[in-house]
Amino acid sequence: WAHARQLREMEDAETREDTRRGKLVHAEHRQEGVVPWRVYGRYIAAMGVALCLSVEVILLMGQACWVASDWWLAMWARSDTQSDWKWVWVYGLLVGLVLSLATPRSGLFFWAAVRAATSLHDAMAIRVMRAPMSFFH
Repeated sequence: WAHARQLREMEDAETREDTRRGKLVHAEHRQEGVVPWRVYGRYIAAMGVALCLSVEVILLMGQACWVASDWWLAMWARSDTQSDWKWVWVYGLLVGLVLSLATPRSGLFFWAAVRAATSLHDAMAIRVMRAPMSFFH
């Protein structure tokens, strides 16, 4: 954090110096490091906490069904009675469950991500439109 603060202070000093010289466009600097947790929090808030939890639950359910089908297949491979139809039926049901969850899972995730992105974009656009003219110079 100290490094980011120091970088901002240097950028501010450079910007003030450029402004004093009459320069209108300033060089931009990019920030390096990890994404702060507050960014994730804002994204979740833009998505809606209930929707975010729903996405998490359906993603976990889909993954659990995938793991269960792999586990069942491993048990079937180790079984002495591999020709028993119960293995086929249970494996078929698990694969069917994986496939039936795949479309709603990806659809809900996509819809939630677009909803959050739209909300963040709209908030940003409103702030830019309400910014004073000095912001653009």
